[in-house]
Amino acid sequence: MWKITSPKKNLSVILHLGEEGAIAYEVTLGGKPCASGALGLVTSLADFTGGLRFVEMEAPAEINERYSLPAGKKAVYENHCIESRLHFVRQETPFVLVVRAYDNGAALRYEIPVEGEGFSVLRESTDFCFAEGLDDVWLQDWVATYEAPYNKSSWGPAHNGRHYGMPVLVGGGASGPWLMVNEAAVLNTGGSYCVSHVKGTAARRLTLDFAPEEKGAPIPSPLPFQSPWRYLLIAGTLDEVVNSTLNYNLNPPAKMEDTSWIKPARALWAWWISDTGAQVFTEVKQYVDFAAAMGFEAVVVDAGWDETWIRQFCNYAHARNISPWLWTAMQDIDTEETAGYYLPLWKSWGADGVKIDIFENDSAHTAWQYNMMADIMAREKLMVNFHGCTKPMGEGRTWPHFIAAEGIMGLEYYKWRDQPNAEHNCTVPFIRNAAGPMDYTPVGFTNKNRNTSMAHQMALAAVFESGCTHFAASIFNLEPWSGTSFLRRLKPKYDGLRLLAGYPGDHVAILRWVQSSEEYVVGCICNQKRAMRLPLDFLPEGDFEAEVYKDGRFGDDILCGRMAVNRESILDIPMLEHGGAGVYIARKIEPLSILRAEGYMCGDYTELSADAARPFLGSVHGTVSEENPAPVLVLRGGAEFACEETLPAGAASIRLFYCAEEAFSLQISDGISSGQANVPASGYGNVFSTYDVAFLFAGGPAKLVLKKQRGATPSLEKLRIIRNAPVQGMVLPVETGILFGGGNLLPDCRGTWQLCSMENGAVLRMQNVMLPQSGEYILRVNYYAGMTGTAQVSANGGPAIPAKLSGVGKWSSTREGDLLAREILLPLEKGPNTIEVTACEALPALKELVLMPNG
Repeated sequence: MWKITSPKKNLSVILHLGEEGAIAYEVTLGGKPCASGALGLVTSLADFTGGLRFVEMEAPAEINERYSLPAGKKAVYENHCIESRLHFVRQETPFVLVVRAYDNGAALRYEIPVEGEGFSVLRESTDFCFAEGLDDVWLQDWVATYEAPYNKSSWGPAHNGRHYGMPVLVGGGASGPWLMVNEAAVLNTGGSYCVSHVKGTAARRLTLDFAPEEKGAPIPSPLPFQSPWRYLLIAGTLDEVVNSTLNYNLNPPAKMEDTSWIKPARALWAWWISDTGAQVFTEVKQYVDFAAAMGFEAVVVDAGWDETWIRQFCNYAHARNISPWLWTAMQDIDTEETAGYYLPLWKSWGADGVKIDIFENDSAHTAWQYNMMADIMAREKLMVNFHGCTKPMGEGRTWPHFIAAEGIMGLEYYKWRDQPNAEHNCTVPFIRNAAGPMDYTPVGFTNKNRNTSMAHQMALAAVFESGCTHFAASIFNLEPWSGTSFLRRLKPKYDGLRLLAGYPGDHVAILRWVQSSEEYVVGCICNQKRAMRLPLDFLPEGDFEAEVYKDGRFGDDILCGRMAVNRESILDIPMLEHGGAGVYIARKIEPLSILRAEGYMCGDYTELSADAARPFLGSVHGTVSEENPAPVLVLRGGAEFACEETLPAGAASIRLFYCAEEAFSLQISDGISSGQANVPASGYGNVFSTYDVAFLFAGGPAKLVLKKQRGATPSLEKLRIIRNAPVQGMVLPVETGILFGGGNLLPDCRGTWQLCSMENGAVLRMQNVMLPQSGEYILRVNYYAGMTGTAQVSANGGPAIPAKLSGVGKWSSTREGDLLAREILLPLEKGPNTIEVTACEALPALKELVLMPNG
């Protein structure tokens, strides 16, 4: 028997060599058994699950180090343990078991210190048996994406033979202890091992199993050989669980010295609200303007960005101190040749980070692909966010630029099912997010199937941790939303965290802080209705101010209040079922302001409130809700907004702040000019949005008359006349072109528009397109969603530019018939131009082309 004891002597790893020469282990905490199991490896060199002979045990070595990462859950990571190396031999082949005893866990790995060309690993015989009293277990049915709920159960025959993903959480009731099973140092080993998961048994036991993609075949590995670490986190409290960095400690440190280019971020992102938002250059620039104005750090352009304008997007973002991130499918860079070409290219365009998606594979080859991509990105100084990926295993220590990962059933699932729910959200901080950064993409509240409160969605941004937190909501919903103020108070990285209250699946209250500025944030969420009591004894001495954001009575409004607090204060926050709350605390809370007022967020505007409007034709004044007394105008017919200010003649934007569950159309007039606006739905419930209408003002004081023509009855909060000189563009209806080679011009469902249906090889030619000057123009193709199609666009006989018209797809919430857009940059000449759109496959119905100056 051999015993390795942790630095504080509270945890021990006890090893035995049985009569058959098999190694077994036991882990105790405070002298009480927690877990035990068998160890071993079957390889082409020898079977190390039995027949082992002990040779020697090296003198235990103490590891005691502190390190910091540019992103992550805390400022300083501590790696303190006792490591022992036990040497065995089987059939003259050496075999080493490396054991680490931490005060909060145990870790083991296998080594074969033999030189050679390589060998194969056939199977691993590591298992985990849990002591009596550790009766609660949270297991995730294994799926390749790790996007499934963690279900609480008790041990029993129902687990027998079922495959589960790691990490696994095991508990001994509310008083603990808590155990987590996971692995570490897998992806950064050059593909020498696959990612593993566990298989259930009829007893209190989980066995390690290899990736199903390996199909039981031997895994080629190099010599000398090191396996990944298998570890058990053993914590007395759930606070120790959420604070754990054990898997990071088990990874080798980074080789890079300069990490100043790695910038954690709160990121804006259009995909959740609009699958095809990344196709529209003018819109992604609006996201940059909004990020710069609100103080967010990054904008991510998801699937659909266009090579003709992506470099300009990156330059536009950098000029406003915003980090541009690009999306790619891993299949586009899955070899050294393709990754070595595209990643440096995207860096040269100005990308700061790349979101790499659709791995969905745990094989050793895919592990090599992660490693290969991460190495190239480190060389190119590109941050990485892996999506559609495996679980985190601490490789962020080796790759500090690996700052976010999916591997979580996140908010995207609302697009096609009624998950995730509050129970899931209250579970993952203790399991998935405890293991590493979690790109859940929080803060989505416009969907009809939303099953949590507004404040719950808001608080997720503080409860969850990721180095690149994508906010799911669009900028058009964030601008009028009261919860945006809380998001602006957050930081992209904190110095530490503490669990103030919580239990998996029930409730969570997590504190995060920045020491230097004495700022504190608490995010609270719950599954069942409860009264959340938060003592503020974590505060230093002295006076502070607190902003408390909480749910209204029905969960569709966020109420905010401010109060004086100190370390003796206690906050009592009533929380709804599936509710939430957020608290921001500082010595003095400074007012929020627009940090950069330009472009979409131009600060030169006149605001007209709803309560000052004159309703007519059945329109009435009202309030947002019973609890939110903000005035609105319910536009059943018409309303007149009087602007006493002298407005300059010319084009301006009229920004509507409105609430409507379905789309509607308006007629807008100032008595001289008039215009039409087809306004999309804002969302469901008391969800407000913004929508801009380009309008040509006659000049002088104006009386704007709005008349609803058809569709939903909106509630208007205010109008904003923004003097930002919007460009309306030159509209080229499809019926003004020449169609040949296969296709038809058809009326739309109302019989008011011509649609162009194009077969493969068909050409739509627009002739004599007169322009005032030569230059690069934005060409927008407006089309109705169907199946995705690809076209080529050319001008004046020049080179063809590919244009993918994305439509209804596997992960899409786009519905057939939705009006979509794709924008490309096209060089055109002064005077007449000829523009051709050629179908490379059957295209969805085209409505029109729109030309706009680029600038």
